[in-house]
Amino acid sequence: MSRPTFALFVVLALASPAVAGDWYVDAVNGNDGNGGTGAGDAWRTLGRAHIGLPVGAAQTLHVAPGNYVETSTFFIAPHWRVVGDGGSAVTTLDFLGNATTAVSFYAPAGPASSFGPNSELSGITIHAANGNGVELNAERELSPTLADLQIIARDQGVWYSHSSFVAGSSSPTFDRVRISNCFNGFLFHAFSPNMNFAPRLLDCEISGCTNLGMLVGGRQVAVDAKRCKFVMNAAAGVWFDGYGLSLDGVFEDCLFAKQTGAGLRCAFQFAAPPSSIDVTLRRCTLADNTQYGVHTISTALLTTQIRLEGTIVARNGDDLLVDPSAQVSYSCIEDGDFAGINGNFAADPDFVDAPGGDYRLSWASACIDSGDPATPAGTIDLAGHARPIDGDLDIVETADVGAFEFAPLELFSTGKSGSVARFELSGEQRTTSVLYVTRQASVSPLATRYGEFDLDPLQARRLLIT
Repeated sequence: MSRPTFALFVVLALASPAVAGDWYVDAVNGNDGNGGTGAGDAWRTLGRAHIGLPVGAAQTLHVAPGNYVETSTFFIAPHWRVVGDGGSAVTTLDFLGNATTAVSFYAPAGPASSFGPNSELSGITIHAANGNGVELNAERELSPTLADLQIIARDQGVWYSHSSFVAGSSSPTFDRVRISNCFNGFLFHAFSPNMNFAPRLLDCEISGCTNLGMLVGGRQVAVDAKRCKFVMNAAAGVWFDGYGLSLDGVFEDCLFAKQTGAGLRCAFQFAAPPSSIDVTLRRCTLADNTQYGVHTISTALLTTQIRLEGTIVARNGDDLLVDPSAQVSYSCIEDGDFAGINGNFAADPDFVDAPGGDYRLSWASACIDSGDPATPAGTIDLAGHARPIDGDLDIVETADVGAFEFAPLELFSTGKSGSVARFELSGEQRTTSVLYVTRQASVSPLATRYGEFDLDPLQARRLLIT
């Protein structure tokens, strides 16, 4: 931040009342001469909204649908919620300035510089042609919520870099954040030995980055990712790079596909002190990565531990290049690594359409009902299905291997009255399928010779025979 802007920020902080409120900006109908206090009194630009919002208490900025063309970084202060009310599909921020970042969670050092979970950025598409999309930059806690964002940036999609020696923890949440065509999608560099950084990713997608989908580096970082896609990035989908102390990651129901390099890579430690990298892949799919599915390296200064649980690694240049100490269970490693022990096996997963990017399982895949029997019931897969599903119709429900739980019957619909519902049925060739429907809720499953029947037989009626 330049010195004049910082001075203005401080003056406003002293002059503005620390009173919670709702504020409005509208790129179509707003006017920067307005007061920003209501939809009919909205400002026109985010730059004007930044100057007008009070600091020191919870504030919500309602961003109306439209295209916001900005030439200066939009700085979010602690306790601010910046919400695109119409969602990211209809609300766009085009950042055309020469500053390094389009949107920054920034606060100078001090006891009021913490961003808790009540700090939020949501419902906006960000185009940063000249720099980074979103930056997390504060001297203390950085735990904001970022949701329903689409980010296209020249440099980093989301950038966190922390070198303060203030002790504490930061746990930002990224929910439905889609990053594409950046240099790096997520860049998490935490160099402070006193700050534990634990980002949480839910239903995110990182694709088409010219370097890395996600880079995790520094001293104390623990990533928790659920139902995320890392696809068609260059050097790697996810890269862990140790610089001392520990890096950890748990990836559940995630897809790593079509990277030019590796799906997951845990790389080098160049200097003391010794580091450790500990990564768990649980019910993930790593496929069609040009070099490696998983590539890990241990050295005299770096200890790397990898765990694969109920995971598919197939169709890669080399599926696994890992230490023999890797812990692998209930996994399908197509080229035969670890086969025959701990429930592991070698097989073609039989994806629906791998060249087209559809890594769901086909009927009769060896991965169906072959996963970890201890998988908690109700675990949600990458397509939104609750595991387990009786995929082989033997009336025994066991979780599948990989990011996608096979469903013999799929329903694709918006759920809106009058909309089209598309059904996809899978089964043995040259057999008859009957589709039953009912307006009633599902009931306790009934065992039949064709598998589990979850509808009330007295209420269900046949909709289709094919």
